Amino acid sequence: MEMLTYKIVSGDNLSKISKKLNISTDTLKIYNSSARKGRFIVNKELTYPSKDGVLYKIKRGDSIPKIAKLYQIKEEDIISNNKINPKKLVAGKKIFLPKVSYKRFNELKNNKTSKVSKTKKTKNNKKNKSNKKIQVSGKSSYGFSFPIKYRGINSRFGYRLHPVLRRYILHTGVDLVAKYVPLRAAKDGVVSYAGWMRGYGKIIIIKHSNNYETRYAHLSVIS
Repeated sequence: MEMLTYKIVSGDNLSKISKKLNISTDTLKIYNSSARKGRFIVNKELTYPSKDGVLYKIKRGDSIPKIAKLYQIKEEDIISNNKINPKKLVAGKKIFLPKVSYKRFNELKNNKTSKVSKTKKTKNNKKNKSNKKIQVSGKSSYGFSFPIKYRGINSRFGYRLHPVLRRYILHTGVDLVAKYVPLRAAKDGVVSYAGWMRGYGKIIIIKHSNNYETRYAHLSVIS
């Protein structure tokens, strides 16, 4: 099987082109958006295979019966059109699937797109759930709220280039955007320390229930 091109001429339509090339309208629609839309512009080229069908990349766990069922074609047609041992399929290798209908091809394409969308939605939902501790609205289900009015984050938790030491180290806090604004406790608790601490500057440490502790560092004033 090889890929060929055809230049559209005046008066062409899907049926005429199909007869000229001896290629089914289904195959032309699979490979060309203009064929799917029924819009044929003179001198524009269409791409098509030398025989009806599509290329398919073998996936891990595939078998000829599985592929045939998926694309609703005959097993013997797959075997006869490819130089392969049906019992030894190689993942990543491409094979030719003959006589695949556009309807079935489109169904599988839409199903794949739907699954990708659902996967992204699930990931986003999980991400939102994992960020409950820093809800902008204030309180979360964990009982903590922002110590200041949220205006953004300067530096997140994780490894970063230290602004003073100029080397990558683990940043064990979250730097919120704030300048000369009043601070409140993120949750009820008891102040266990208030003063200056190396690496933190002026800092307040508050002990909370369930062994939680919050630290408010790089403060301009403690009053």
